[in-house]
Amino acid sequence: MAVSSKAFGDECPGTPKCQSKAKCDVKVTNEEFGDVCPETSKYLEVRYICVTPPATTTTTTTTPIPTTTTTSLSTTASNENAIKSSLTSSVPTSAPKFCQPKYERHVQFPKTESGTNAKTACPVNTDGLAEWFCSIDGKWEGSPDLSNCISIWIKKLDADIQNSPEDSLIQLEALKEIHTHSKRQQLVGGELIKISSIIEKVVVNYANIMKSVIPSKENHHKNLEMNKVIY
Repeated sequence: MAVSSKAFGDECPGTPKCQSKAKCDVKVTNEEFGDVCPETSKYLEVRYICVTPPATTTTTTTTPIPTTTTTSLSTTASNENAIKSSLTSSVPTSAPKFCQPKYERHVQFPKTESGTNAKTACPVNTDGLAEWFCSIDGKWEGSPDLSNCISIWIKKLDADIQNSPEDSLIQLEALKEIHTHSKRQQLVGGELIKISSIIEKVVVNYANIMKSVIPSKENHHKNLEMNKVIY
């Protein structure tokens, strides 16, 4: 029986493929190792030695950061602050303007800064606040706003109408009182608005009262008086 004289070493075809490798594949064929014993069963015996891999050396290169960067940024920031300071100081600053105190429509308005709304007490015998806008130019704009000024008697009259909408006598007396005060004293903006609202309520209340009462001479007399006041 012929025996192959090839050993697993330098002459083994598979050795170069596996040298210094953790893993390798070798084909066990006649083409790879040769066939010295035709028609004879063969096997492959492998011997290996584990070795420590060579140590690797890592070289780290440190590049120093130029110190001029910080100095440059600091200088730039200083220049920007200097420019901002220069621009700020170059902008002219003007003193705020004021609307001077003024007495208008029975109301004394105080000295008021421009661009703001002056608020002060309404005329005597009225409740609320009167307003007047002071323009950017330091001048009073238009006329005072007295739409929130309402006399005490008008507030009381409105309360009576709301509390007794079914009492025809109160409706009649309310119209008479409005008629009397309108002749005796000057009304302001807020009073005109409120009186208009009261008259509308009286008309509605009186119409509802007339739908529910039984015709009589007394009611007919009241109706005539009411019509005289309304018209």
